[in-house]
Amino acid sequence: MNLKILSWNIWERCNFEELKDFLAKSKADIIGLQEVLIDDPTRDVVGFLKGLGYECAVGLTAEVKMENNKIITINNGVFSKYPIIEKRLHSLSDKGDRGATSGGENRRQKFTCF
Repeated sequence: MNLKILSWNIWERCNFEELKDFLAKSKADIIGLQEVLIDDPTRDVVGFLKGLGYECAVGLTAEVKMENNKIITINNGVFSKYPIIEKRLHSLSDKGDRGATSGGENRRQKFTCF
């Protein structure tokens, strides 16, 4: 089986219209995205990719305090055209403030997004 895999740190403030256009045209089987904002309805990359038929595993990577003192959550996501049967968040620090997300099509395949 040949898979087309894409990994991209989209930065939390990238041009969302260009991002959607690129992801739709990529026709990737599996996409790993870093710095996904799930609490911003104007940049709903999870909803967009679900609309294209992807399953997803998304998890908290970090919480960041912005200049206006607002806290935003930055997430990593694994998106797959194949069923994701297992999703897991992995802590990368003793404080629990850094993480990675993994999802797998089956017990032998696992995709991790840091």
